[in-house]
Amino acid sequence: MEAPVADLPGHRLGLIYAVLTWGFASWSLPLIVRAFIPFSLIGALLSWRSMAGSGGKGDTRHP
Repeated sequence: MEAPVADLPGHRLGLIYAVLTWGFASWSLPLIVRAFIPFSLIGALLSWRSMAGSGGKGDTRHP
C-alpha cells in the first residue's frame, strides 16, 4: 500500500520551503535560512551542555 502524498517527508519540506519563500519574497533566502538551522541547534546543545556541566550556575569565573 502506498503512503498518501501528505505523509511523505518531502511534501512537508516542500511546504516549509513554500511558506518561507512567500514570507521572504525570495527563492534563495529560504535555502540559506534552512542551511543554518543545524548549526544553531548544535550551538544550543553545546551551550546547554556547558551550563549543565557547571551545575547551572553559568560563568563561574567571577565570584
